[in-house]
Amino acid sequence: MNRITVMATTMFATLTLAATAAAGAESHYGSVGIYGNAWLNYALKQPKVFDTFMYQGRLTKTPPEQIAADLRRISGAGMSVFLDAQFFETGDQRGAREGAPPLRDLSYYEGAFAPLLTQNDLKIDNVAIEEENIPEGGHAELLSGLYQNLKQRYPSQSFYQWYRPRRLPTPPIPGGAWPNLPADGWVIDQYALEGKDFVKYVHSIKALGKPVMLIVWACPQWKIGDHTRSLNTSWWNEKGWRIFYSQIAIASHEDLPTMFFMFARATGDKQGTTPLYRSTDQCDAKFLDRFVADTIPAIKSGKRLPLEPPSQRPEWIPGGCG
Repeated sequence: MNRITVMATTMFATLTLAATAAAGAESHYGSVGIYGNAWLNYALKQPKVFDTFMYQGRLTKTPPEQIAADLRRISGAGMSVFLDAQFFETGDQRGAREGAPPLRDLSYYEGAFAPLLTQNDLKIDNVAIEEENIPEGGHAELLSGLYQNLKQRYPSQSFYQWYRPRRLPTPPIPGGAWPNLPADGWVIDQYALEGKDFVKYVHSIKALGKPVMLIVWACPQWKIGDHTRSLNTSWWNEKGWRIFYSQIAIASHEDLPTMFFMFARATGDKQGTTPLYRSTDQCDAKFLDRFVADTIPAIKSGKRLPLEPPSQRPEWIPGGCG
């Protein structure tokens, strides 16, 4: 399947599945969620903090009974379940890097979803078909084919597509430089964009006519784009809060639900990460306390924010050390 075929199929899918897409996630600005299995215990103990939980379901590595049990705990606690259905063997394979394992047949990946999606009593509100994907190396064809086959088998299930963040030369806009994959919705995590650039990007995504889930970076001592994950005690106060404010303000105008990526460097491991609530750093702990006490209620209020960031950090956004 070439790119032209993908585009043609997308147009057909858009026309025939418009009603289903519109009936996807009905959440909007004021709805907040958290990304990552590492947050499971925290969210279950404090289920009123987050409305949605994005669970990383490693379909080919984790027994489906374990995934199903976790998802039942999430829905049983009153949170919406957003299954991040992961099936690539490695990060290199997801990124189609040289030396990565070759892709398997479409039927293999489709079959990995069956143990969960055939359980009628398992409430899964939305499913992301993998995360931070790229179109090269046959991935656009795989993602397109997976959506079509899964939607045919599970027509009532909402399936989202998700491209990886990229600033240059342009953000990954479906239907622009990257294919407009068939989807019931889109997940976006363009962490570093702000202001007019982010507005333009969001408008391009919303023009697809599908629900959008926005993931926002909320890591006070981990600078966006720092792949070493080194401790940075000043970037949030100097720049990070402004990007955070800008994306939240734009979400308030564009009526987007928000989800947070909240991690710190794992102690003694520059390449590892840990959720903020497990961090031994006192600043991470203070940041999280303020975030839960002030930031989340401010967003849940649904109040529309001025698009222009204030000259000083507002009280509802914590500083780098709370």
